[in-house]
Amino acid sequence: MIAIRPVQPTDWNHVEDLFGPSGADDGCWCMWWRLTKDSFPEHQGEGNREALRTLVVSEEEPGLLAFDNGTVVGWAATGPFINYPRMADPDEQYAADEPDAWVINCIYVRPGYRKQGISAMLIDAAARSAFERGAEDVYGFPMDPRQREFSGRHASHGTLSAFLSAGFLRDGSTVPGHLRVKRSYDI
Repeated sequence: MIAIRPVQPTDWNHVEDLFGPSGADDGCWCMWWRLTKDSFPEHQGEGNREALRTLVVSEEEPGLLAFDNGTVVGWAATGPFINYPRMADPDEQYAADEPDAWVINCIYVRPGYRKQGISAMLIDAAARSAFERGAEDVYGFPMDPRQREFSGRHASHGTLSAFLSAGFLRDGSTVPGHLRVKRSYDI
């Protein structure tokens, strides 16, 4: 049975185990959106690892973890848009209509556990967590594999089907290569 909960300061070993030595994808360590496009390359790898470790142990709750009988199997990053400077970059074209909106921008599921609905469970839990912490709207920018083939790196945005399964709706907007979805407060 899958159990999902917010990251706790004592969870660094779980995050490190889940992401492995490559930081989930090419030294990213889920820092792509937290850094500007100019600063990301200089932090890639160990710098990003340390930055995420600092966030995890700081009690900021930068995301949620999914467990299967004690084994960490998934991660979803969520927080206010303001925490993600790269999303505010006009060149990136990611934006929310509300200044206090939240975003789910990184989903990672351990190989061997993929295509079992864990992404949708993580997305739903991340949205509920955001609402409990004051969000009125939560956005996602998934890829739709029916429209474009994508690699593991782009899968970290989540798929349209996973977001739709988690109660998100397409809002008609697009970002180059991505769809924009939104879920409004429902707790």
